[in-house]
Amino acid sequence: GMNAGQGRSRRSRLQNAELPAVASARAEIKVVTAGMSGRIDQAVAEPGKTVHVTCTLDKPTTASFTATLDGLPARARAETVNVGPGTVRIDIPVHLDPDTPRGVVDTLVCELSGEVAGHKVLYRVGRGGILRVEAPGSARTSADGRALSPSDILRLQQSKTEPNKP
Repeated sequence: GMNAGQGRSRRSRLQNAELPAVASARAEIKVVTAGMSGRIDQAVAEPGKTVHVTCTLDKPTTASFTATLDGLPARARAETVNVGPGTVRIDIPVHLDPDTPRGVVDTLVCELSGEVAGHKVLYRVGRGGILRVEAPGSARTSADGRALSPSDILRLQQSKTEPNKP
């Protein structure tokens, strides 16, 4: 090789260098199972509006937490809401700027942070939640921003086309 016979290699010089002794305090680590699971209902929104995204837990919370959403599209922000013990359904307002890009994100996750048995915990629940951002005026949602099913949409269309019967 090119460096053959030219003394020690770079690696052995580094091994002989004086390195400071490093120590850290001992810490007890307690591994616990993920204590929370659930799902996020699909939500539909329009740029410039607020939508309520719902996370439904499989079991009621056993402590108080703060909840927010992660994985939102650009120029959308979720409020942080307080969640008390015994909660199963969490509604999180999400504000979309007028220039929030249209499209579908399937990266929503509900983050619950709090303290359990004196330890700080962070649960990430409902991974893969979906938020559809649609063109203004085209989102098919209920008054509170929940996605309407195809049958709900059909019912709405029929109620608009049929005159009110006495």
